[in-house]
Amino acid sequence: MRKTVLRSLVVSAAISLGIGLTAVPAFAGPPYTVAGASGSASGRSTNTFLEVVDPATGDVKATLRCDVVTVGATINNGTFSRVVGTIGSSTWTNCQDDDFGFTFTVRQSGIWNINAINDGPDGPGGVTHGSVGNVQASISGPFCSGTFAGNQVPGFYSNAARTLTMAPGFDPSIPNDLRVTQDSCPLFNVGDIGRFNGVFTVTPNTITITG
Repeated sequence: MRKTVLRSLVVSAAISLGIGLTAVPAFAGPPYTVAGASGSASGRSTNTFLEVVDPATGDVKATLRCDVVTVGATINNGTFSRVVGTIGSSTWTNCQDDDFGFTFTVRQSGIWNINAINDGPDGPGGVTHGSVGNVQASISGPFCSGTFAGNQVPGFYSNAARTLTMAPGFDPSIPNDLRVTQDSCPLFNVGDIGRFNGVFTVTPNTITITG
């Protein structure tokens, strides 16, 4: 209730001062409470794709799509300031580029963090904005290999849908920093932007994150 009142006051002040709402932080921050978790968790997506973008022109230079991506995670109940879980493993099945249909192998390196950054609407149906951090991954295929890294790959978790959606650009306060860090590929270059998209169904389907 207190957050609802505060948001109303912020909106009223913005209107009276004649400023755009984009200049005002949309949601509250930490701490975040995780409930309904059991330690071990997983996610599965059938619609993931990675776009490689030229930072100078904004042109999409390559798109890599995977039929199925599954992740193995650790998520525990408790109250956290930012990192609410980790991703220790991932499997990427039948990944191909749009232009030539080449098949690529994708491998995760290290443990990735699941970060909560902005608290969306209150209640069990709320949405928490966040990111996946400490990301390192490599791709390899015919005539092309490369490494991607980033500490803030944007996404959001829905308590109602029990899904983690990866969506760069959905929240301007969470900039995407996934970049090509090594390449041996005619399709992209070091410094190019990686835009990762996908909707992951989370198991167990009892997990909620509230601020």
